[in-house]
Amino acid sequence: MNNYLSLKLQLPIGSYDLAKIDGPISYQVAEEGAEYAGIGKGAINISHFPTLVDQQDAFGSPISDSTRAMIAPETTEAMLVVYAFGQSPAQLAAIEQTVKTVLQAAFNPEEITTEIIA
Repeated sequence: MNNYLSLKLQLPIGSYDLAKIDGPISYQVAEEGAEYAGIGKGAINISHFPTLVDQQDAFGSPISDSTRAMIAPETTEAMLVVYAFGQSPAQLAAIEQTVKTVLQAAFNPEEITTEIIA
């Protein structure tokens, strides 16, 4: 789903298992030397890149997601992040609608909650 949406929107996408995230999430620039195990990639250097961080450490980034918070067959609640930089409010609304439409068609979830954070 990430790859499809990323190609469709031409933006980086991250999906995360909410059960594997510890506490509040913040968006930060990673410090020098920061890294995590990337999905299918081994250690990823995320120094100076924007990252999603919880109480444990960084778990997501527009360059690669970590194995720690990755979606698995047992995932029941997920967060999908579209990393969009510099889009207008109208473009963000169109991105949001595209994501909702694709997720609804693919998974028919009970609930989709969206939030645009600028």
